[in-house]
Amino acid sequence: MTIVKDRRFWKKKKEAKQVVFVESKRGGKLLCMGRHKYRVQSKSGGGKRTRWVCSSHPLLRCKSVVHTYENTIIRIKNDHSH
Repeated sequence: MTIVKDRRFWKKKKEAKQVVFVESKRGGKLLCMGRHKYRVQSKSGGGKRTRWVCSSHPLLRCKSVVHTYENTIIRIKNDHSH
């Protein structure tokens, strides 16, 4: 579990958001942050670096993306279209 404390990523929120990794119904890995879920899109660097896309991407074309390195968030594009 990783905590993101940088307020600039969250609109109108002052508290830290808790990030939780859970298993999907099909056995994959999901990243849950606030009320949004992200699925793995790609891995690089020997599996240490992961690009996560919003789970609503296929249906709603959501452009929100999270990048992690060894399960620590390094970059967020918090641009949800829903």
